[in-house]
Amino acid sequence: MNPAPALPIPASDEDGLYPIRTVSSVTGVNAVTLRAWERRHELITPRRTPKGHRLYSIQDIERIQQILALLEQGISISRIRAVLEQDPSVTASRPAPPDIPTQTAASRITADAWQDYRNRMEHSVRRFDTRGLEKIYGDAMSLFPPQQVICRLIHPLHQALAQHTAQGAEAEAESRFFQAWACRALHSRLRHELRHGNGPRVGIAPLPHEADPLELITLSLLLAARGLEVLRLSGPLSLAAIGSLARQAAPAGMVLCGQHPRAAQLEPWATSQNIPIFLALTDNGRPPSAWHGRGIHLLPPDPQAAAEYIGSRLQPSNSPGESS
Repeated sequence: MNPAPALPIPASDEDGLYPIRTVSSVTGVNAVTLRAWERRHELITPRRTPKGHRLYSIQDIERIQQILALLEQGISISRIRAVLEQDPSVTASRPAPPDIPTQTAASRITADAWQDYRNRMEHSVRRFDTRGLEKIYGDAMSLFPPQQVICRLIHPLHQALAQHTAQGAEAEAESRFFQAWACRALHSRLRHELRHGNGPRVGIAPLPHEADPLELITLSLLLAARGLEVLRLSGPLSLAAIGSLARQAAPAGMVLCGQHPRAAQLEPWATSQNIPIFLALTDNGRPPSAWHGRGIHLLPPDPQAAAEYIGSRLQPSNSPGESS
């Protein structure tokens, strides 16, 4: 995830202060990470309402964007406080001090860091080493926001392993081992995120009669990190069960995730719904030849781009909210 672009800040009920829900939407940094940057690393100091809710100033938001820029340069979270104290106005666009890499060098360092994480994870997968995966994942999560860990590490490695399953039983076992581990790890993170979602409600489920793909978990987590209230169904299940969720829970939209959409069954159902239906295809899945996409939004394969697209349809503007 690149540092969030500057976005218009919605009006606040307080005098130039914004709740954590709004700040998370504007910066792309989820509430759990914002709290960790405050408590563990002392990088930001929001004000508090009498009830203890956090309120962030414009200066706090700018500092968060500076932190993201420095993370993108490959600077560890433990060093960022010292860098900002040395030069509080440092940003990615300014000439870097001598001990900070230039933008070109920083991009290379950041890419090398993610490649190193991926190589180490892949080595652990080959050895079926759960503890090794946990350590690497923990290291990455301590330095980067979850969105970056998903989009730059978990998702690319999952895709690479899935593409090799045709090479034989060993490759298939490695891919399934990694998928099972990643589902457990991301489930734990998803539980934290689901506590704070107070935005529009979105349902997400596998395609009818398919099992839960890893992409279902990653997309759920990315949507929850945007502040959406995520309602997830586990598969395999019928299209009627998905329709029941859409009727009873009244989500603002419904996401279906899987590999083999059946146009003859899915398109009539989608056009009968009164909410947007989104389709995320996995493992290089393709719409069938008879696919017309009636009433269905086909999502881009990149999970962050997919989450942003769903958010743009269900969150046309950032409304004030609080998840302290």
